Amino acid sequence: MSNSTDESSSKLVKDERKKLVWIDHSVEDFSKDDDSRSNTGDSSSGEVDEIRRRIEKRKKRHYYQSRNLNTLNQHDKRARNTLAARKYRERRQKELDVLDKRVKALENELESAKLEAKWWKMEASRWQAYAKNSEESFSNPS
Repeated sequence: MSNSTDESSSKLVKDERKKLVWIDHSVEDFSKDDDSRSNTGDSSSGEVDEIRRRIEKRKKRHYYQSRNLNTLNQHDKRARNTLAARKYRERRQKELDVLDKRVKALENELESAKLEAKWWKMEASRWQAYAKNSEESFSNPS
């Protein structure tokens, strides 16, 4: 029973090694325990150093390019924002003009409705007076 647990635990350790593989670039010589990873000599480390130098160069180049692009992007962004703000102000002014015209039209309509209501009240009072006079003339035939 202990034999099978030793085998299963050693199998687990091997499986864990397979899962937990990482590469530490700061260490030039890998551990001698694992046969699958061995240092191939000075030529490969020279190639690795060459690759690292190129990568660092790229990083630095990208940094300076991105700074210049960020500056350009900020200017472009400011210009786009200025145009957008101008368009927004123009659009808002047009909307206000339309609303002002609509308010004036509604005010004119209200005034004409008030005048019409006054006219109908006067017409109603005139007809009421006419009806009252007609009743009096029918009730007092002289």
